[in-house]
Amino acid sequence: MKLKTLLFLIAVFFVNTIDAKEQTPTDKVIGGYFITSSIDIKKIPYQHYTHLYQSFLRADSQGNVRTNFGNKALVDLAHKNKCKILISLGGGAFKLFPTILDNKTSTQNYIQGIIKILKDYGYDGVDIDYEHPNSTKTGKAWSRLVIGLHNAMENLSKTTKKQYLLTTALPSGDWVGKHIDTQIVNKYIDLLNVMAYDAYGSWTNTAGCHAPLNPIPEDPRKYSMKNFMKYWEDKGVNKNILCFGMPFYGNIYYDTKPYKKVNQNRRPPRAISYKHTANLITNKKWTAHYDKAAGTTWLYSPDKKSFATIDDEKVIKQKTLWAKQKNYRGVFCWAIYHDSPAHILSKTMHDSFKQKQKQKVKP
Repeated sequence: MKLKTLLFLIAVFFVNTIDAKEQTPTDKVIGGYFITSSIDIKKIPYQHYTHLYQSFLRADSQGNVRTNFGNKALVDLAHKNKCKILISLGGGAFKLFPTILDNKTSTQNYIQGIIKILKDYGYDGVDIDYEHPNSTKTGKAWSRLVIGLHNAMENLSKTTKKQYLLTTALPSGDWVGKHIDTQIVNKYIDLLNVMAYDAYGSWTNTAGCHAPLNPIPEDPRKYSMKNFMKYWEDKGVNKNILCFGMPFYGNIYYDTKPYKKVNQNRRPPRAISYKHTANLITNKKWTAHYDKAAGTTWLYSPDKKSFATIDDEKVIKQKTLWAKQKNYRGVFCWAIYHDSPAHILSKTMHDSFKQKQKQKVKP
């Protein structure tokens, strides 16, 4: 055998035996979360997304997953439109992760149930939305779940000949981040969806912007979604798996001003959908002010006594272009059903991420 031929075969062998997660992926990601009960699956704008996250698969304390979650029609629609679709676990209202993961039997039940849905319905992977691993114990449990799902999907791949994705959604800050093992993230996680929102909300006593791209001078905490992303970079997470999250919703505050105390008699709702801001502007005569410096849009009532913050079309474009310039793996939204009927934000996020960048966005 000639030396050149031998060297070529050796090279091919090593390329083909590298684990898929050890290769650097080049595909860019435009992701969207949704809850099936909140949207008609035929009205999802599949053309604007590469990855979809069906939320949320729940389970009981013994790890028995909900059996009516799988949706073959949804999976088929996603695949027809060249979208990957993942099962998203947990969610903010799900509080049984610690109980399930504290017991070997319930953990096995849980993983086996997830894998069965993955196989039976043809999903492309699993997303872990554990809110939140905020202690050493729960951080280790999160790692065990990651490794357990990874191994189970690797075994499934031997039968289906299909590579599955394992992703996770996490906030920023040491209150969670210090309990997350970065080595586990880099080794097993395909995409880390950074929840770059909820800096302020119905749970805070201060009325503030929930997702400013840049710090706002009046904000005592100087929250910035750029810093939310930087947090995970500084922790050593591979930039190529980081996805920048954007909210298709905002918060509304009554009888107060930005960065003042919330009126306890008029606590704000959890969120106001982007699609509902049109009613504020058109029928209730609120005015919108795009704050480019902050990277948010403020809405003010006619008497200026109440306000809301929202990521509208201009903000989504600004943020998406920034994330693209930073060369993150992708962007995503929570959630598709908060968008307008015309899917304005979904289209803006998609078009901005796909367009050729003519000028640099301020870092």
